[in-house]
Amino acid sequence: MGRREDSSAATRERILDVATELMTAAGFHPVAVDDVATQAGVSRPTVYRHFGSKLGLFEAVAWNVLAGAGIGRLDDARQLAAPVEALREFLRANCQMFAEMGSELSSALDVARHEPEIAQILEVTYWGRRIESLEHLSGRLARAGRIRAGWTSDQVVDALVVMTNVETYESLNQHRSRSWQDIADRLFALTAAFRKR
Repeated sequence: MGRREDSSAATRERILDVATELMTAAGFHPVAVDDVATQAGVSRPTVYRHFGSKLGLFEAVAWNVLAGAGIGRLDDARQLAAPVEALREFLRANCQMFAEMGSELSSALDVARHEPEIAQILEVTYWGRRIESLEHLSGRLARAGRIRAGWTSDQVVDALVVMTNVETYESLNQHRSRSWQDIADRLFALTAAFRKR
């Protein structure tokens, strides 16, 4: 039984690696399941057995790319005991992830404007997870009494959406020649607008 499970896990991993390679090479446009199956050396039904659907495969690819870029560091950062330190480290982890992904994320976001399947996947893997994280951070700041008067938790989330946006990162990196570390520090400094010291 153990060998079969190992073989199944290895097959799944091979399919995922091939699909990730094909999708990144295609600029995150959807690829044919038949192409994935052929290059992975498996049948089309095997791909569906492991991932359930084409959408399931694409979602697994998105998680694979995000995991490779360190999305787990965002979860670790937001769980730090002190909410202000969690915010600082979340901004650092977010900028580091963007730096490690290069243009992959912005390419995927561009494709999502025209490809409903990719948009749906990004809603689950990137946008939805990001908003959930920002709501969590804002809530922690509010509960700790670290939000300035005149600001609501919802407004803090809106500000953080702008600060953690890939377009914000790319503008500062490409047009202002800032390193990811410098961008993270500058963004954290901007949180002083809504954050009590």
